[in-house]
Amino acid sequence: YHNPYETMRAVEESETVMFNSVVVRAFKTAVWNLRDNDHISENVVRVLTTCCAAAASKGRLVTTEDLRPHMQYPEAVNILGRSFGPTSFIGNYVANKRISYDQDFFGILLGYSQALSSMDSICETYAMTTDDITSSEKWLSQERSRIELKIERFSESRPNAACAVMTKIAAETILQEVRDST
Repeated sequence: YHNPYETMRAVEESETVMFNSVVVRAFKTAVWNLRDNDHISENVVRVLTTCCAAAASKGRLVTTEDLRPHMQYPEAVNILGRSFGPTSFIGNYVANKRISYDQDFFGILLGYSQALSSMDSICETYAMTTDDITSSEKWLSQERSRIELKIERFSESRPNAACAVMTKIAAETILQEVRDST
């Protein structure tokens, strides 16, 4: 009898990589929990879980920099925007698409921020060393500062998108409170 797994070896990972992997999985779980509770859209889930997968594959924690490629208009929208005037049918279409994308982008920033909010106890629970605790506290502090700044800048540069998303969130919250009270 020949064992096909005889020559296989276990991959050795550092404790830091293992801890990062656990934290990224917990972050991803927080994202899914936000979706399950109707706090974020499917598109936001797709973007944030994609960012988690990329970070996990590199043995590191997810960062706001991972969001950057997902926060840009598709090239087709840019080309159409440059090719047609703002008053044409295509120009209006492009303007509406940009509004829609802007609202998605703001939702991504808020979703990332909300998922970070649930990470304090997770990091402390799964930390194996004092270095894990220190690095996770540093990560959380840096990421909170970065995402707050990104949300602030986004709100200033695209106030209509931010207002639309916040209005939608407020309306959904009120509806949920009404449902819960009946």
